[in-house]
Amino acid sequence: MNTQPNLSFYKINETYMEALQSIDSNVRISTGEKRTRPYIGVVLTIQNRLFFAPLSSTVKFPNTLNSNDLKIAKAKKSNIKKRRLSIKVISNKQIHLCNMIIGKIIPVPSSQISEISINDLLSSTISSERKYGDLLQKEYYAINTMKDTIYDKALRFYTKSITNTLPKHNKTHCVDLQKAIAYHDSWIEEYI
Repeated sequence: MNTQPNLSFYKINETYMEALQSIDSNVRISTGEKRTRPYIGVVLTIQNRLFFAPLSSTVKFPNTLNSNDLKIAKAKKSNIKKRRLSIKVISNKQIHLCNMIIGKIIPVPSSQISEISINDLLSSTISSERKYGDLLQKEYYAINTMKDTIYDKALRFYTKSITNTLPKHNKTHCVDLQKAIAYHDSWIEEYI
């Protein structure tokens, strides 16, 4: 039974993200070639704060890798996935659409987020935007079928981070929520 409100997709003001990333390198930002794509995620409410939970694309391995290199790459991906606390988002057709990275959630002021309109993308005259809108629509439906699981895992991560009971092997790949919340709260005091 889904009791949580529906999740939508958002992007965050880059200036806020860069400032937060400067105090914790585990905060993800768009860099290099990814700067042209919006860095998106969902926004969850935990303990009266908004938290941005980023999405990541599924990993595609180059078909030019030999079998040994492919095996090594898959093992490395699996090891990182275990440590960074993510949720695999699967469509009703059992297609792996994306990952929601719970270990990278960050607190974010409402003034620093903007909702992404899937309808605007789907009705665009640019074919790449329509294709992206179609992908987001599939991800939207899949994420909202598992929203209670997403909230539960995010709350568990939040609680373990705040109480400093997160396993050591996870800490190296997760945002330090205590630092991120301190930055968020000081930002709110300064700008609101």
